[in-house]
Amino acid sequence: MTRPGRMLFFLRNHLAGAPLILALFTSMGEWEHDAAVWSAALTVTTAGVALRAWSSCHCNYAGRKPALLAVTGPYSLVRNPLYLGNILLIVGATIASELLWLAPVSALWAFAVYATAVAVYEEPMMHRRYGEAWERYAAGVPAWVPAPRLPAMDAPSFLASLAPQSLRLLWLVPFLLKELKWFGLGH
Repeated sequence: MTRPGRMLFFLRNHLAGAPLILALFTSMGEWEHDAAVWSAALTVTTAGVALRAWSSCHCNYAGRKPALLAVTGPYSLVRNPLYLGNILLIVGATIASELLWLAPVSALWAFAVYATAVAVYEEPMMHRRYGEAWERYAAGVPAWVPAPRLPAMDAPSFLASLAPQSLRLLWLVPFLLKELKWFGLGH
């Protein structure tokens, strides 16, 4: 693995969220409909939290079972559910900034960063680690657009994962502070 590819992988979450810096420090083109904006922001962000919590229930890479390939839960629908959850979080925070024009830009930017990191670093690493099992999995499960089937959900595991993932709702706090003019920004 090349040094730039490894660096991209390790910085992927910071790079994916880069549009949030613009969203935090600009008010150009804000859409001033607070109830609609905050309802949408909370809905999208909560969906990201829920997807990350569900993914965490089935993620074997977080130290519990590193020798096993995660193929259950959301991993049976799509290979990158944690990244999709992150994209939803980034879009939700962007919506909270009231810069609705920036939401699709943020989504495309985050997707491009994650897709590049996955293609350059993560998938080759998964292939080296899991070999033929990875090849079968990758051939049967799409990388980004979920397959149209509903896997079973383990409710107790989901609820246990939901609490720590819920802390990601704090991503909205800087935009709430921005709305309240605590940064001296805006109108």
